[in-house]
Amino acid sequence: MRKYLSFLVIGALLLSINFIALADNGEEFFNTPEAKAVRAKYQNKLGALRNEINDVRLNVSKELASPHPDKAKVKKAVKKISDLRCEQQLLLTDQLFELRETIPEEKRAEFMRPIVEHYSREQRGKHDKFMLKGRENKNK
Repeated sequence: MRKYLSFLVIGALLLSINFIALADNGEEFFNTPEAKAVRAKYQNKLGALRNEINDVRLNVSKELASPHPDKAKVKKAVKKISDLRCEQQLLLTDQLFELRETIPEEKRAEFMRPIVEHYSREQRGKHDKFMLKGRENKNK
């Protein structure tokens, strides 16, 4: 059970890192009318997914708090959250590429730099160290 909850926490962390990476690019990229239009295009879809994820998480919480939690229900809900997060990531990727197109060619590298760094080996190395540390603590 802890394994599945760990995946949820890591998924949420990665999602928030994506938003932070986008926000770190500076306001100049997001204040143009074109960029605002792209963000508005995805706002409703992403909001609906976020609400659905929260609803499923609430159900997981209630199930786990019950006197006799149903493992199958929790696993099914965790899978649902995973699928929704995947859908969310794909929408964010579409949004990213559309936002990139609104930026002048000479500034695109600056816009993409924090995002590229997020997916770099260095970031994955930090994630791997975090996961290994968790496994070491579990084995004690």
